[in-house]
Amino acid sequence: MAVITFIPQMLSPFYHNYVYDITPIRFAYDLILNQMYITDASITGSSMLSLLYIGIASIIVMYASTLIKKRKADSLA
Repeated sequence: MAVITFIPQMLSPFYHNYVYDITPIRFAYDLILNQMYITDASITGSSMLSLLYIGIASIIVMYASTLIKKRKADSLA
């Protein structure tokens, strides 16, 4: 994934406007940048909350996928 390896200023306009905006690494980059320059250094900043929501949603999806697989295995047996 080329979007992750470049800083935002080096990305082409297409990647910067469409692809980079939906990647979780953008929120991590914003969080680190804000912590370094202390512009939004709170733990409840928008970048931190976005990363938290993405993490919670991914945990729920992983847990739900194991439940679905288990139910399919039980129904076949």
